[in-house]
Amino acid sequence: MEKHHPFWKKNASFQYTYCFGLGVMSMGHMKSIMETQDFFEDILKAIRLPESQWQQIFFDLNNHFEEWIDKVFALLRGKEEQYCFTLDLYRILSHTVWSGEYCSAVLEDYLQGFPGPILIVSHDRFLLDKLAEQVFEVRDGEVLRYSGNWSDWKAKRKEEEAPVKAEKPKAAQERPRERKLKFSFKEQREFETIDEDLAALEQQIRECEEAQGACGSDYVKLQELQAKQTELEAALEEKTERWMYLTELKEKIDAQ
Repeated sequence: MEKHHPFWKKNASFQYTYCFGLGVMSMGHMKSIMETQDFFEDILKAIRLPESQWQQIFFDLNNHFEEWIDKVFALLRGKEEQYCFTLDLYRILSHTVWSGEYCSAVLEDYLQGFPGPILIVSHDRFLLDKLAEQVFEVRDGEVLRYSGNWSDWKAKRKEEEAPVKAEKPKAAQERPRERKLKFSFKEQREFETIDEDLAALEQQIRECEEAQGACGSDYVKLQELQAKQTELEAALEEKTERWMYLTELKEKIDAQ
């Protein structure tokens, strides 16, 4: 019997948007596209998306990303949709080799924003360090619960197994664990385009100023342009603050 996807009976618009979302999250990197395309197509078959729309999906992924991304995340509000999306995304990304670091960042970034509980069974201690808030250990027929991530669990297990020694001052025992800084998936995408975004806003402001000079006695048009310029200047100020934050973060990352 042919295997169906849980959403194979949904309407075509839902199926297209869902599949496009998987493409957005897994195919933002050329090596990732090469590695995951076959498995991505397996999901397109399982969800019963008409083959006539397959080429359209790849076209939209390359040309209409910004137009579709809001639709994708608006769709993924239900628990069932988020659960299936996470599983499908993990299945796609598990087939990567060359682009493993990129795809891990995508998956981590999506899971960090996931609103529901997540149960992870993994050998990837870096993933567990980033996402886990509690660790459950099965030992001698018991399930033991530890607060914190994988590194916290390891440190507590080491303390439990170590021979009892004279108590040391608390300040000497507790050492803050430093985590390596890095961009999230969204911050990386924003950093790559922010210079172009700033230049575009500055150009729009210049065009708005030139249009005001050509208004003559058309005071209604002048007021509209002045209001538009105020909005653009506010957007430019906000974008500049983001540029300063991301640039400073990049310098810290490079200095590690």
